[in-house]
Amino acid sequence: MDADPAGPFSTLTYDIIGDDSAPVYFRIDSVSGAVHAMANLASDTASVYRLRVRARDGGSPSCEKYEVLTINVRRNEHSPEWVPNTEYTVTILETHNILTPVAQVYARDDDTTVSTIQRCQILSF
Repeated sequence: MDADPAGPFSTLTYDIIGDDSAPVYFRIDSVSGAVHAMANLASDTASVYRLRVRARDGGSPSCEKYEVLTINVRRNEHSPEWVPNTEYTVTILETHNILTPVAQVYARDDDTTVSTIQRCQILSF
């Protein structure tokens, strides 16, 4: 929010300054300041992205302020495991009823949630 009276001096725009690979994966709406993921994060191994964000007003010359946005990514780190960890073997009759279950298999995954952006936080102001 800009404390200048309504007009060009109080109109803010936002942009991301290019640090590391963060601008490849994230974009900012220049009007609203909303940050969006723009690429599949699974194609990178980073678990933390730091974006330097700039806010500037419409003055001439403009006033600007920088801030660091930290985005922590929770990775999908574990593959599913069969329970029990043995081969499933089932024997059925050739006359087994159609659409009647033949067996029930179980698997588990040690990841607590799906791979997702976990949280965002501003480091300082």
